[in-house]
Amino acid sequence: MGQLTDLPAKGNGTAMGAFGDRLRREREMRGITLDEITESTKISRRHLEALEGEHFDQLPGGVFNKGFVRAYARFLGIDEDQAVADYSAASNELPEPENKFPLEVHEEPDRDLNPRRSNFTAGICDCRIDRCSCGLRIFGSSPSRIIQKRSRTRASQRLPVQ
Repeated sequence: MGQLTDLPAKGNGTAMGAFGDRLRREREMRGITLDEITESTKISRRHLEALEGEHFDQLPGGVFNKGFVRAYARFLGIDEDQAVADYSAASNELPEPENKFPLEVHEEPDRDLNPRRSNFTAGICDCRIDRCSCGLRIFGSSPSRIIQKRSRTRASQRLPVQ
């Protein structure tokens, strides 16, 4: 499997061009066009060209860029994680903070935070059950009588086999 390696350390400026050149070289060695990658990955040709040319300012940013690099590497058959690491080094991208989305922990659940848990649904179910039982009382049938009537009707409708 081909790998994108040997990139200089992050931030020293000599990595410029190495990441994009390696992607382009790997693609050309396999005889793959940008249009083929675009067709398969649904990444626009403009974004693929920006990756190969290391014009990272023309990319949407954040996780999208890493997703583009990962999909590009997967299509070429090279190590995806290494390609993403090389992209991060070439773009001087800082890692995301671990507490980007901190969670709040509550001792007691607050019903206002979860409006889906209400008694409204239970009330509707109770109302429907009451309507069904009232209908059965009005028409004078119990569920077992209805089932017996249906089975007798079906039995009488069967024709004898000749």
